[in-house]
Amino acid sequence: MMKMILFHARVYLSKRTILVFVSVFLLLGICCFINACSVDTSQSYEENKIIYLLDSLFYIKMILVFLSVFLFCYGLTEKIDFISYLLLTSHISRTKYLFSKIIFQCFFLFIFVWMFFLCYGIFGKIFIPGFHLSVVDWKSYLSMWFIISIYGLYGLWCMVCLRTFFVSILPLSFFLLTSSWMDEGHLSVGQNIILFFFPNFQTQWMSSYYGGLQLIFLLVGIIVINLLTYSKKDLNY
Repeated sequence: MMKMILFHARVYLSKRTILVFVSVFLLLGICCFINACSVDTSQSYEENKIIYLLDSLFYIKMILVFLSVFLFCYGLTEKIDFISYLLLTSHISRTKYLFSKIIFQCFFLFIFVWMFFLCYGIFGKIFIPGFHLSVVDWKSYLSMWFIISIYGLYGLWCMVCLRTFFVSILPLSFFLLTSSWMDEGHLSVGQNIILFFFPNFQTQWMSSYYGGLQLIFLLVGIIVINLLTYSKKDLNY
């Protein structure tokens, strides 16, 4: 399994994709720097801390969901997924192949999120007097990693089913839709059902709308659905 994960890393990390990831990281770092510099020292520490956290999470949510969907969908394009043809004549199972790819993608996003979390902590320490990381910070960024991974997995499933990069617009559309509901005081039954399957970040609790168990359930469930679909799907592009 480790050899497969390292193989996916070598395939993914081309000059083009590295340029995209570095550009996104620099963009997020600049946003975090601007947020930290913009704090009002006349306000209390608690007010500055919550504003800084919410502004940082807003940017990471909006940008990294798009990056996540791109990462997962790009992994099944013909240019990247050419090795899948060898599965028909090798002893590597489809399930093992796709599962190792998902592990790499989720781990890559995890590293990406926590690198930005490191920037968040450093800039906060420099520009906000008395700044320190709290349980809320860790919980918020961990929840965000779950959410962006889930949308990426939705994009992967669409890609497995339809084999066209344009299907990435489907999970992104649901993400933008649920984002528009987060400021509403009361949600309908239909909105609550959609939010269960397409989670978003609830600023009031610094987590997803339904909490951590929902995110774990969705992450595991969508991984299983992807593996089952890919194991039965025709690999022709």
